[in-house]
Amino acid sequence: VKLKSKPPKKRIIDYVVLETKECLIFRKRTGNDIWKGLHDFDSIENLEEPSAEYLKNEIIKKHPEISISRQSLAPEREYSHILSHQKIKARFWRWKTNGEINQNSIYLKVLKEDIDTVAVPRLVHKYLEDIFSI
Repeated sequence: VKLKSKPPKKRIIDYVVLETKECLIFRKRTGNDIWKGLHDFDSIENLEEPSAEYLKNEIIKKHPEISISRQSLAPEREYSHILSHQKIKARFWRWKTNGEINQNSIYLKVLKEDIDTVAVPRLVHKYLEDIFSI
């Protein structure tokens, strides 16, 4: 007897793409969530209508050593991504930064010309294809 499966969990992810003149700053996913071991960007989850100011404050809390030199007031791109157990709505905010981010075990600064060498989830890869034509 086949049991009815649970409906997919809905998630909203707001990715903040931190960018310097030459590099993008990736974050390695840890824990027991989706895409463990792959790289994506800093993110905040499950905000229905996020404001750029709220996101900026959250990023500055995580990275007090940087400053945001230019930020978008709305997401640059938005995607829907369906996994077997989750429906993901992802919004990508692209911001220019000044300062050096504290590169520890989960953050990776990658030259824009080398971004195709970073292991990322398909959702992030689609964004990188659309923006940087990798």
